[in-house]
Amino acid sequence: MTRTGSLGRVALFEDKVDAIPGAYLIQIRLRLDEHSRKFLLMFLQSPEGQARLTGGGAGVGRQKLNAPTIAVIAFGLPPRAEQARIVAEVDRHLSIIREVEADVDANLKRAQALRQATLARAFLEGVK
Repeated sequence: MTRTGSLGRVALFEDKVDAIPGAYLIQIRLRLDEHSRKFLLMFLQSPEGQARLTGGGAGVGRQKLNAPTIAVIAFGLPPRAEQARIVAEVDRHLSIIREVEADVDANLKRAQALRQATLARAFLEGVK
């Protein structure tokens, strides 16, 4: 979790690599199962979770978060089965969004190529 700069950006690392996070990061080890970790991540990335994180920031000019501030953020964990359903549904929606974004990117590239071809043809015909 970022503690300065882009305050409140969060990510989940599943690997077992021993590493020291940068000074602008806060590393939190969670004693939660996989669904609960993913559910918490999605909560912290949501507008409500971000509001709770950034609302705890302090500082003049450049806000900062600290571990004690983060530790007191309250959030509810629904039953594991419901967490699993929520995580699966959010993942499904995110997958659809990624597919749509890929389609939009491909169509933008096609449109740019068509624009270039149209301009090239217009200039070639204008030169004749």
